[in-house]
Amino acid sequence: MKLKMTELENRQNLNKYIKEENYADALELLNSTQLSSDWCHLAIIVYLASEKESLAKQTIGWAKKNSDLLVWRRCIYEYAKMRWRMIWGHDPEGIIVLPGMIAQKGRDGINEILEVIQPVLLHIEGDECVSNELEAKILLIAINAFWLLGNIEKVRKLASYLVTKTPASIELANLAMMGLIEKGSLTSDFPERLNNENPDSFNAKMLSQLLKAEIFGQSKDAFESLKAFAPEIKEEDGLGYCRGLLHVAQLLSQSEIEECIKLSKELLGEGHRFCKLAYAEYLLNSGKIDDAEEIVNGFKDENDPQWLQIYAFIQAKKGDYEDAIKYYEKASKFMTHPEVFATLGRLASQATKKDDKFLNNVIAAYRSLLNLKPDNLSARHNLTFALARSGKLQEAKEHFKYLSENSSDIIYKQNYGYCLANTGELGKALEIYDQICQIVNVPVEAIIAKTELLKQIKDPFIAFDFLQKHRNKFWDMPSYLQCYMKVSSQANQDNLMHEALLQLRKLQLQGKASPDVIQEKTLDDLIEYSKQWNKRTRQIHDFCLKGKMPSTLADDTLSQPVYTGWSIRTQRLDWVSEEPATTASYSVYATNCFHPLKCDDGKVYLKRLKGPLSNSEVVMDITALITLHRLGLLDKAKGFFKIVYVPTLYLSELFKDSDELLFHQYSNVEAICEIKKSIDSGKFDILEDFGTPDNRPFPYINEHTLPEREEEHYYRLVDILNVLEENGIVRKNELDNIKKITLKPTGVDQKHPAVKVNDKLILELSTLKTICNFGLFAKVQENFKIILSLESQRQVLSEFSTIEHQKKLKDWNSDLYNILSSDNFKKVDVDLAVDNRGDFSLAALMLSTQKNLPLYSDDRVLQMAALNDKSQILSFGTDVFINALYLKEYINREELTKIYLQLIDWRYKFIIPPLEVMIYLAEQYSTKPPGIELKKIAMYAHECMRDPGLFCGPEKTADIPLPIAVKLYTEWLQLATNFIVKCWNNTIDECAANKFTDWALLNLLPTVPKYMLDGGYRLASMTKRIVLGDAITQLMTIGNIEVGNKVLLLLKQKLELNDIEYNRIVSETIDAL
Repeated sequence: MKLKMTELENRQNLNKYIKEENYADALELLNSTQLSSDWCHLAIIVYLASEKESLAKQTIGWAKKNSDLLVWRRCIYEYAKMRWRMIWGHDPEGIIVLPGMIAQKGRDGINEILEVIQPVLLHIEGDECVSNELEAKILLIAINAFWLLGNIEKVRKLASYLVTKTPASIELANLAMMGLIEKGSLTSDFPERLNNENPDSFNAKMLSQLLKAEIFGQSKDAFESLKAFAPEIKEEDGLGYCRGLLHVAQLLSQSEIEECIKLSKELLGEGHRFCKLAYAEYLLNSGKIDDAEEIVNGFKDENDPQWLQIYAFIQAKKGDYEDAIKYYEKASKFMTHPEVFATLGRLASQATKKDDKFLNNVIAAYRSLLNLKPDNLSARHNLTFALARSGKLQEAKEHFKYLSENSSDIIYKQNYGYCLANTGELGKALEIYDQICQIVNVPVEAIIAKTELLKQIKDPFIAFDFLQKHRNKFWDMPSYLQCYMKVSSQANQDNLMHEALLQLRKLQLQGKASPDVIQEKTLDDLIEYSKQWNKRTRQIHDFCLKGKMPSTLADDTLSQPVYTGWSIRTQRLDWVSEEPATTASYSVYATNCFHPLKCDDGKVYLKRLKGPLSNSEVVMDITALITLHRLGLLDKAKGFFKIVYVPTLYLSELFKDSDELLFHQYSNVEAICEIKKSIDSGKFDILEDFGTPDNRPFPYINEHTLPEREEEHYYRLVDILNVLEENGIVRKNELDNIKKITLKPTGVDQKHPAVKVNDKLILELSTLKTICNFGLFAKVQENFKIILSLESQRQVLSEFSTIEHQKKLKDWNSDLYNILSSDNFKKVDVDLAVDNRGDFSLAALMLSTQKNLPLYSDDRVLQMAALNDKSQILSFGTDVFINALYLKEYINREELTKIYLQLIDWRYKFIIPPLEVMIYLAEQYSTKPPGIELKKIAMYAHECMRDPGLFCGPEKTADIPLPIAVKLYTEWLQLATNFIVKCWNNTIDECAANKFTDWALLNLLPTVPKYMLDGGYRLASMTKRIVLGDAITQLMTIGNIEVGNKVLLLLKQKLELNDIEYNRIVSETIDAL
């Protein structure tokens, strides 16, 4: 159709303005005329360049209504192309970055482009092909967009619509070379079509042969064809040609690489860097590492992916994996082919054999590869095991699930079950292991894993029944026997445990079990072990006192469950020695209460730790979780915070601890409970005095020890068993098992007659336990009169108390595990340093640092570490948190008081109760001051001042380097003073206020810190001044002159201040205010 002159001129002028980027004149032209189908697509470019996006979209709408389909789609294309150029600075041709690696702004722009081109995409997807070149261009924009958004499946689907395009799509060939085309999507004639249907395209000619080599496995044919092209290659295409030729040659052998290098020299010149680098790679593959490195060093260019790759391979050959991975990762930024990331993954995996620190490089490489090829099972396998090995079980779990559903290898399902168990999904884990254990050749690891799960979900008895069913099949496997020994002991099957032990020793003798499986220790070995244990324990306590070791790390070092460690430190004690190691053993160093913090004036002062904001996000440490769990405040914490993050590692640790908290010899538990029941019911006589060893009033039965002196006499178990058997009280087969261990000869001799039925017998406690263990307790008790020593009775009561406490700890541990497994807490994998991957004590600190979120911890070491971080992450403990709960009315004053008293009972150091708590208690005991709770608080204040864990050295990072001990001391003084002032300005009557004042000055004022370097003499000399000064400050804020004068004169009297001292302090305080 012939254009009108005016429309033709407009179109020409718009093209001219756009080419010159003269958008002002172009916009003026558009404003002076009406839109036309002949050039409306150009108007869109002008509007977008002039930041008039709404007019551009209106133009698309106008074209849809007033023009034909082709014009409308041309407008859509120009809009998408121009918006892409505005975002990325170039036209939408080729892939520019890795999928997903774009900022949110770029992501929003891409989504807007996709929204505009959606009508065309729907048409293409409906037809499942492109019908013209314009559709192909729009489709390519969509492919690039979805690539950048990380939607590789969509990229593959859209790319498949280019397969039938004529001429054969060069862009499709590029996508195929990047591994983004489904295997089998291209027909075997596609390379020939690509070459024939694009006769003038150098890229088509090269890609046709590269496809033959890469996709269709015809590398030799492709190489020969490429060599035949050499005479036709133009100078400007020489480098691209040589690169393609080398790529194919590398799929063949050193011979073809030699040919490639020779041909490249002819085309590019012998001194060309490509030729030199190709030769260097040839030398490297021939084992001539130094020669290759010499060449490469002469052509260094960190923006050249060829140089980066070769240099990385050289460093790998030399064993320098640090540089090898560094430079290959740089190379991968220039190339987005799956094989690049596969190579990087293999390189990093090789490096992990020397150092685990390269695991994160393995993970990054295979993540990138899976972004490109999500169905690559080999890459997913490598990624998943690297994730699991680095402790990232949440992420590993999802990959193991995928692998177990897409592979027949049972190892994936086993590891999926393991991840489920260690991320809080015990029920699902058991379902998985149920499935595994149904197969014919079930692996022993699955049997052991299911046994462990049954112990936690049900009990050791059910677990042992399951394990016993597989005894015949796995009785020659050391791992099964070790599990069998442990579980049989926990399930009160000591005889069967002994059988497993004998079998394991047999396998050791046959060389089928490691010598380390069972190690026999001599008495000297045990003595030396005890010495080393005591030495290590003292070192650990010393570290804790000095604030150098978190309490949970101490627990881990001492091989005790975290809840056990907490219960030891917080157990109820009537008295605690002031010996430093003892103090450390029975204290929770939860907080220093103060820390050097930067203030608004830019200076650093010792300040009280700040509290959290409600509806904020927080990372919670295991120490805080245990505290809140025991206080019953986890629900309130969940309500207070928007999100509570916890490391996934905690679930693994609690799961492991749950097994440790099971009774490892249940027969002993049953025996103690049975003996305790008889003691309580009065069936045993308890005697304190048994007489001398050679003159006991009754036969003394002791199976397990030897007499300490020659004149001392013991009867043995055989002497009781013979009586029971001879009198027909027990059957012979009832005695078979116990007689296997009653190896001591009879104690009957001329001086010591045989015992008889109904005789009174003194039974040594371990001997009585043995009788219980073999089911003879009732018959011995019925046929003899049993006597226990007072010491044995005390031991039974002590062991019974320990048993009950361990049951309670097991329940607490399981309950906390279940709570953390719920959706109320967000579990996150933590990037721990290589040396600390198994150290859960640092997990929350690392997580708070990585997420830049506040750390809630009841461990001062972790609080200090967070606060000392360069970003000064907010950190606090339960003392600060409960004040925040109180201020937000989650708890009332009575609840606040109970919590503080509980923390004091648990010996949480170094907290200071708020004035509200003190006054609440004063009100409760106003008729008879001060009351037991206030006495407890005063005693706690003095204990804190005497604690060897209180930091008495100057805080050197502060502008005024006061010791924390001084700050704590003065804060307690201030609390005591405020308490006195408040008592006189409260509903408390004057008589009670007077008594509280006397008590506070005599008992609440703390002693100076015991371990102050200068003995605290100067600090003590300032006490009266601090108290009176604080009182004046508080009274001036109240404004009650009558009460103020009364309190000040009372303090003058009680503090024994003369007029001169009193007036000086008053004057100086008022002047300072």
